[in-house]
Amino acid sequence: MTTTAYSQVLELIERLSPEEQEALALHLQQLVEKRRLSKAERKALFEKLVADLGPASPDFSFRREDWHDDDQR
Repeated sequence: MTTTAYSQVLELIERLSPEEQEALALHLQQLVEKRRLSKAERKALFEKLVADLGPASPDFSFRREDWHDDDQR
């Protein structure tokens, strides 16, 4: 889409009523949800979800014995 056509589309969207703008936004969201993401897009989305919680507590242990009773349950 050319820059001129894109600008015209934006101007037309601004002329829509709030209800029509909301309907358009929902329609566009549904189009995006139907489209499969590329590997790069999935990776970028995943990386946005990752949170740095800082260092683990000094008392943290990966050992099963430290988390469960001795009866192996």
